[in-house]
Amino acid sequence: VEKVYNFSILRNAKKNFGGQLFGDATGPISIVFYQKEQPVNPSDKIAYYAPKTYIKSNIIEGLNIDFTDLKYLPREECQKPNTKIWKIAMWGGNRDRDIVNRLLGSEINLKLFLNNNNIDYAVGLQPINKSTTNPIIDNEISNLKFIRPERIERFYTDKNNYSNINSLLKNKETIKIYLKYYSVKKIEELPKINVFRRITGKNIYEGPMLLTKEGLKNNQLCFSYLDHSVAYNSTVLGFKSEDKDKLRFLSCLLNSELASYFLLLTSNSWGIERERIKPNEIYEFPIVNNEVVFSKLVKLHKDIESNIKNAILEVDYNNLEKKVNNLVYRLYNIDSSEKQSIKDFINFSTDLFYKKEKSLALLPVLKKQVNGFSTLITNELNDFLDGQDLFANATIYNIIRFTPLMMIKISFHQKKKETFHSDELIDEELKKLDEYLWEKKATNIYFRKKLNYKSGNDIYIIRPNQRRFWSQSMALEDASELILEILSGN
Repeated sequence: VEKVYNFSILRNAKKNFGGQLFGDATGPISIVFYQKEQPVNPSDKIAYYAPKTYIKSNIIEGLNIDFTDLKYLPREECQKPNTKIWKIAMWGGNRDRDIVNRLLGSEINLKLFLNNNNIDYAVGLQPINKSTTNPIIDNEISNLKFIRPERIERFYTDKNNYSNINSLLKNKETIKIYLKYYSVKKIEELPKINVFRRITGKNIYEGPMLLTKEGLKNNQLCFSYLDHSVAYNSTVLGFKSEDKDKLRFLSCLLNSELASYFLLLTSNSWGIERERIKPNEIYEFPIVNNEVVFSKLVKLHKDIESNIKNAILEVDYNNLEKKVNNLVYRLYNIDSSEKQSIKDFINFSTDLFYKKEKSLALLPVLKKQVNGFSTLITNELNDFLDGQDLFANATIYNIIRFTPLMMIKISFHQKKKETFHSDELIDEELKKLDEYLWEKKATNIYFRKKLNYKSGNDIYIIRPNQRRFWSQSMALEDASELILEILSGN
């Protein structure tokens, strides 16, 4: 294998966002180029294309493969059966791979933590279906309250979200089967159902428990502490412990930005086949603990619970959740650059996945964002040049909102200078340049080139005028590439 094209982004795509390329495809789309004979000198890398945008402009109309969508992956790592590299490379880069691999190397993951702390865990029950040959009758469950997956809230779910066990029957085909089983004609005539195809999780139902569903809640992972007895279905995973604070601690960890980052980048399903996280994937999340942070997280969780219980209309616990995230970062020894990579993944990559053409990742870059990008990239370069009597200084240009490209200039001088804001008008030149950055690969498929232009002691960094290309993590990546070029003498 030499190249893999992953077109999963176009699964269920709108017609104006690439849908015309693959019709009504709902499964993941990939193209693999292979040859029967082993090459004489096989490359140690595999080219991996994972495009994320479909562009319609006066220049092109088609699938857009940006420079960030192409990765060269180590063949040896790609051949490992349990590798996470394909998924990480789809939405992240080398820095993300380093972070995830470090987390995967932790001694204790969630499954070990549950077993070591005698915390029971199981998915819930299933209703009977056409293939059921030995239905199970259980009158205890029929008298319990039931919670549907969509009624589970992040951090804490109030008992007002519970309903009758009959709310398990939402699928029309399932309702028909139960109507026939109980010999009634209308759903209103059904008694409390007491027959099921499979009963699991019964030992969890009495609570207290922590629940999570395979799907997400408002595009976020959803783990919820419950302190009342309730049954749930097989798309929900429950944890039970008499130690309520351990459940609250896990709720904080698993609702955190770090957990979202880790699980979305390692899940075999999310973003590929269905927007869900499977239980066996959740079990892989690493667990780090110390008494001080444990107590602080439990206290914050109780404060969030109180906010939810006392809310009259909308619930607002954003400030408390920020404190939770900061504590989790500290607990896992996530440094500032790693933290920025995680936040950029959440703010740009996942936002682009869910909102597609309406994502803020595609919006024109903000002036403060370019300032931050320039400051970070020059700081990284100057740290590398420390002691060389040479300094990297940045020049920023103003452009109008609809200019397709954005540019900054990095100049090397013997003195450190403040970032210079140029009044030079470069919009027309950038528009002309944009026309030459597109290369047609196939019908409706285009590749947009990356451009670093060097002239004397100046390096011009030219990128599309979109926020995702001017993030802090992108500045760190560009700085690393420039340092490598300097070291190699290019």
